[in-house]
Amino acid sequence: MSDLGLLTSYLGIKVEQTGDVIRLKKKNYVLWLFEQSGMQECNSVSMPLEARFNSIIGSLRYLIHTRPDITYYVGYLSRYMEAPTTEHLAALNRIL
Repeated sequence: MSDLGLLTSYLGIKVEQTGDVIRLKKKNYVLWLFEQSGMQECNSVSMPLEARFNSIIGSLRYLIHTRPDITYYVGYLSRYMEAPTTEHLAALNRIL
């Protein structure tokens, strides 16, 4: 076993350690998610509602490990993955 110093990255999560504070960041993942969901520069995406909704929910479920503030909302919207409406998509866009 060898000491490689402070952890800086793990499974795509950027780790910042200063003093007694550890910050976990997924900026690049979030930017990728915006790009994948068509939210980058507010461009529209021509995907069926269900496929887009399910894809974004799945990505957000991965993100909640470092963003507990959105856990409830993502969990709530996850209930509608089988038959999302435009209202659910609007709520999803608000989370993004």
